[in-house]
Amino acid sequence: MKNVSVYQLIAGNFEKDEAKSLLTDLFASKIKYHSLCAWRYEESKGEKSEYHEAKIQELRKERDRLLVEMESLDINQIIQINSKVECVFIHEN
Repeated sequence: MKNVSVYQLIAGNFEKDEAKSLLTDLFASKIKYHSLCAWRYEESKGEKSEYHEAKIQELRKERDRLLVEMESLDINQIIQINSKVECVFIHEN
């Protein structure tokens, strides 16, 4: 049985610097998470995790794309950010 929950993560208008800080912190958190997972995998298996390494590269690429776009904006630009997290609980105990 599936159970779905949606959580509001971000909802609001932000000045350019606030938005940049918020979003780069989110990317940094995800990169740190996958880096830790990659380290744990390598420690236990003795080889690099291709999955986590690919996720890290993908996240860095997206973060860099965001930074380029942010740099092109006016300093007074207001940015609306809306982000929800959907969790699908596939098995219930």
